[in-house]
Amino acid sequence: MLDAGSVRLIEGARETKVDAPCLVWLPAGSTARLKLSAGTPGFSLRLTETVIGRAMPAGGLSGHIRSTIGGRVLAFNTAGSRSFDRLRSLFDEIEAELSGAPPGSDMAVQTLVSLALIHIWRAAAPKIERSVALPSRIVQDFLGLVELHLTQHWTVGQYAEALGISRDRLNTVVRRAIGRSPHSHIQARLMDETKTLLLQSDLPMAQIAYRLGFNDAAYFNRFFQRHEEVPPGKYRRLQRPAGGDDDRRASYAAWP
Repeated sequence: MLDAGSVRLIEGARETKVDAPCLVWLPAGSTARLKLSAGTPGFSLRLTETVIGRAMPAGGLSGHIRSTIGGRVLAFNTAGSRSFDRLRSLFDEIEAELSGAPPGSDMAVQTLVSLALIHIWRAAAPKIERSVALPSRIVQDFLGLVELHLTQHWTVGQYAEALGISRDRLNTVVRRAIGRSPHSHIQARLMDETKTLLLQSDLPMAQIAYRLGFNDAAYFNRFFQRHEEVPPGKYRRLQRPAGGDDDRRASYAAWP
């Protein structure tokens, strides 16, 4: 966000001069570059897709914001625009939280980023369409949210609320698209992650449970046995080949 001066937006061979005050949002994967003129005051904030996903506001607004920030946003400050003033304050607060790292700074930054996304969306002068979201978009957004919130153990109802649709509609479109219910997909992804940790690391069961968001190791054990019919410890012993310690250590070293 630029308060004064100008910036050149470079997209391949195309170069566009943009005068401040303005807001420039470039989505993930964009090859565009910004070249600021000397002495240009403003703020620059870089966000990972994971941070954006966790900070995305819940409810029906989520889909509209996702659609807006999925492309380039170029907005200019107009007289009486409160979004730009609020964004300045939010950027100052984010900078203070990141530099001081007081207790609870991670949660504070997530909340501030959530508010920033709303004001970026507002600055883009959105036109909210009341049409029903396409099933393919619902499924795509649902699968993405599962990857972001898998270890937080969201319920199907929470996913539906984040997508701004009813639980019944989410069940219907996901079943038609992937052949199983949202709940079954979530459970399957948890099992996939569990098996990866069991077979590619030497972490004890309690640590694996903790990494996957289970507060109770006994419940984690029951969860795994309900799906695989054997406890996780026995599954690890049965699946690992004899004499494969060296391979496991090598695999664990490369495991993120």
